[in-house]
Amino acid sequence: MDLPGKVIVVTEAAQGLGRKMAEMMAGQGAKLGLADLDHVKLQDTVQLCAKAGTKELARHKIRVAGIAPGFFETRMVTTIPQKIKDSDAR
Repeated sequence: MDLPGKVIVVTEAAQGLGRKMAEMMAGQGAKLGLADLDHVKLQDTVQLCAKAGTKELARHKIRVAGIAPGFFETRMVTTIPQKIKDSDAR
């Protein structure tokens, strides 16, 4: 896969397959947006991805509430790339 510089959103990134996928893509130079309900474990994934090589990370803590289906996915797809773009500008 040609991942350097690509923005990829990984949900359920705090553990298991989501964490492994994020770590693998980080090692290949992807810019990652990581999301999960468990913010503490998500921070562990952020650290692993930084060690694997990615420098741009956006974290998105999912909050459970009575919101319409698709809300979280739409919000992540719109906010995570902007967070990464903002970090690129610094």
